[in-house]
Amino acid sequence: MRNILLSVVVVAALVVAGIGGTLADWVEDDHGSYCLTAGYLNLRVDIDGNWIMEGPYTADQDPEGVGVPMAYYADDLGELICESGIEPGDSDETTLSFHIYGDTSITGAKVTVSGTIESLENTVVEPEITAGDRTFGAGPDQGELDDFMQIMIWLELDGDNTYEDGEVLLYEGSWAGLIACLENDPSQLEFELVKCVTYYVGFAWELPGYDEEPDVNQCMTDSIGGTVTFTAEAIHAPTQPNPPITP
Repeated sequence: MRNILLSVVVVAALVVAGIGGTLADWVEDDHGSYCLTAGYLNLRVDIDGNWIMEGPYTADQDPEGVGVPMAYYADDLGELICESGIEPGDSDETTLSFHIYGDTSITGAKVTVSGTIESLENTVVEPEITAGDRTFGAGPDQGELDDFMQIMIWLELDGDNTYEDGEVLLYEGSWAGLIACLENDPSQLEFELVKCVTYYVGFAWELPGYDEEPDVNQCMTDSIGGTVTFTAEAIHAPTQPNPPITP
């Protein structure tokens, strides 16, 4: 009887100490951490060597009233080209430069150019009618300036505002033809940029003289305008697949 009582006391002591049975086991904790950070891509544009400040944000772009700091800028580049009083024989050229910035995983970007055009007749004067203008409406697409004005867009190698042999011609033709081209084949105005390298895009326009276009008077008082959008899509460096996990 004494031996049985002693055995009961020993078992009870082991249970209280956490030893034996299914009440305890070896325990180990391994610890780790995690970190997720978003990358970034930024396309910056300047015109004829002048940096374009893209902003600042306006009240309607901050509807929650958070108060976006002035150091942050929207993507409104403002007027890239604005000319008035154009006459037959006039021409001009503008050079845009593009700069791609991004995190370390980004090697560059594909830039696609898109846009809209509005061709207005505005007022009608007698020489327009004499030259054959028969669109007298006040609505859109009534003007002829987009048909007569010729433009050329190219990738420049040196930013000297002159199209030269070896540079990439992106488009040559009328304004109206450019919009039709973009509608049919948007890829025609696509080009790739390497990060942190400056690229130049030349844009030249000319309104032909009477010797080239005898009916150029049709576009008197007409105007064209619209928007242009540069869309940058990041290009990433190839990544090596992770090796398989061996159990």
